[in-house]
Amino acid sequence: MMDTLGKFMQEWEKYLNQDVVLKRRNEHIQSSIEEGKAVVEIDIRGRGVFTIILKEKRFYLRAGKVTQPLLSLSVPLSLFKEMLVGKERILYALLDKECALSFDTPHFTHWNGTTALAVILAAQEVVKKVPKVKKMVEEL
Repeated sequence: MMDTLGKFMQEWEKYLNQDVVLKRRNEHIQSSIEEGKAVVEIDIRGRGVFTIILKEKRFYLRAGKVTQPLLSLSVPLSLFKEMLVGKERILYALLDKECALSFDTPHFTHWNGTTALAVILAAQEVVKKVPKVKKMVEEL
């Protein structure tokens, strides 16, 4: 049986692949994210590491670390929850002293970096727009 965090991750992946703006970004000529590249890796301390990979113009979310994601974030569960439910602004959460943030330079270009940040923003959006997902996050 899948735990609540796993169910949230499934909903986030589904939302990412339904997002029209992200789809256009990935198909745009300025997008240079390599096939199979990890766009975002999130280490939710004490709960696991999750990676969002772009493959065949679709996002795939899986458990586990990768070698060099575009954006890597290590965050405590409490701050992750606050960010998802909108109690903490994403930018402030990323800069919080409790977080560790790193980038794959030079691949973290203006275009690709914005896409990586949009992936994180989508997590907050799905919580805001889908009541059952918000309930999941509150239960974490």
